[in-house]
Amino acid sequence: MQAHAKQSNDFSLSERVILDRDFSWENNILRLVLDNPLQMDILKQRKSVWIKLLQEFLQNATDFEIEASIATPEQAEGKIIYTNQDKWNFLVSKYPIIEEVKRRFGLILE
Repeated sequence: MQAHAKQSNDFSLSERVILDRDFSWENNILRLVLDNPLQMDILKQRKSVWIKLLQEFLQNATDFEIEASIATPEQAEGKIIYTNQDKWNFLVSKYPIIEEVKRRFGLILE
């Protein structure tokens, strides 16, 4: 499925990021760990389409479900930085002094 998603024009870049990750399969449940709530929203919107594609790909009419959760900070250690807030949090974790600089100069994060 991952290789199909990378080669197919049927998937947006966001969908490809979601599908190009490790997963677990247990008792007809496909479990994914997502990076952020935006990916969860995309999954909810496209879930039925993905299930249908998986059934065709697996040539399996068995019912199954896709479940997802958002990564904990420990799981997200190597996550991709998307938003300005993510960038700021990453920089503060590496260089705590910049939080003090922000406070002293009254800077506002946009």
